[in-house]
Amino acid sequence: MSNFGNSIILLTNPENAVYKLECKFRNIKVSDDGEIKPLGPPLMNEYGIAQVIGLVESIVNENSVWAWIEDRDEVNGLRNLFADTLAKDLMMNRLHYGITDPTARQRIFTESAAFTHLCLKRAFKQGERHFWKGSQQDIRHTVTNDSGGKRNILGWLKK
Repeated sequence: MSNFGNSIILLTNPENAVYKLECKFRNIKVSDDGEIKPLGPPLMNEYGIAQVIGLVESIVNENSVWAWIEDRDEVNGLRNLFADTLAKDLMMNRLHYGITDPTARQRIFTESAAFTHLCLKRAFKQGERHFWKGSQQDIRHTVTNDSGGKRNILGWLKK
């Protein structure tokens, strides 16, 4: 944990995972050196990718990760609301999004809904908060005066 002590924002920020989801929609793989390798035709056009990623980001964001969701029904309700919205969006905008592969719509829906549900589970019963609370380190420095004299607010000895 000490290696990541100052990186709590990087470790809890879901932006990298959203980027990976976007790469799946584009049907590309990005290597560690930044080289983009196409794996096939994209699942939808740029407009569709932007719309679906925007919908995903309405739930998958830092606020959701740090939220405090106590009730399992709340997680399920948010997931179901997202899933219903996405299903309608994909059905009504199939042509606008350029979805031509009959299986692409199901892949987009499944990957987005599962991704969103797992992000919401991070907030269930303070999961993320409890993890980080137990992983933090407090470093405190104290100065003591062994001579017994009293010090003022700036730390100088009073006579």
